[in-house]
Amino acid sequence: MHERSPLVSFFSATKLYWGLAVLFVIGIIISPETVKGTNIFLSQSNLSNVLRQVSNNGILAVGMTLVILTAGIDLSVGTMMAMGSTLAAMLITLRGWSSASYVCIPVTAIIVLFFTVNVILSIVSSWRIKPYVKTFVSLIAGLAAASALAWWCVRQVPSGVGVISVLIA
Repeated sequence: MHERSPLVSFFSATKLYWGLAVLFVIGIIISPETVKGTNIFLSQSNLSNVLRQVSNNGILAVGMTLVILTAGIDLSVGTMMAMGSTLAAMLITLRGWSSASYVCIPVTAIIVLFFTVNVILSIVSSWRIKPYVKTFVSLIAGLAAASALAWWCVRQVPSGVGVISVLIA
């Protein structure tokens, strides 16, 4: 059987990176202007803008990678990103109670409730107590966490929701 040379193996294993490098070199070559002897394509502001513009796709790609690795397919990622960014923008810009705060605060509390209940159940699963006690303890902890978060978010709504609250929501 014919064995591939190490160089061919290297290029075939790294072909996506080579494609990115070729696109980068083409961008440098066709960039029309220079400022103080530096190519505009290589300027810090341009590279920062490029990274900022692709960061949404990168975050989605990480999430979709996890979904695909667990043998699931989710086609609603773009819709969820659009709805989430719209709600986040409304929460940050609108003062007082708006449709975004009516949606985000209860949904966030419910998610925190389920997350806390699952975490506490996984922690107490090895304890030698009755199953209904484990469920009761985790449910009380989940309700306490969800209530505390909802109370904290509700207090911020009249003066405008802060960035930390929006990120949590």
